[in-house]
Amino acid sequence: MGFWDVAGKVAKGAGKLTVAVGKEMLNQGQEYKQDRENMSDESDQELIRIVKNQSGSKKTAAWAELKDRGYSPDDIKYMMNGV
Repeated sequence: MGFWDVAGKVAKGAGKLTVAVGKEMLNQGQEYKQDRENMSDESDQELIRIVKNQSGSKKTAAWAELKDRGYSPDDIKYMMNGV
């Protein structure tokens, strides 16, 4: 097998990996958007509970919603210690 054959196979594999990563990022973005929409109906205490006990897009969306409501990162951390 020549150099260009190997180079072509490597490029093809890299292209497939790039597509797979792109699809995963799109799925995560859609999941975050859905979580973000759902957070607007939650109480502040429920959002704090989510930030403390969840991970990933749910935690990020809850944190963002609290910031949109006017809480600073220090406020959120303080609230997490009290809930």
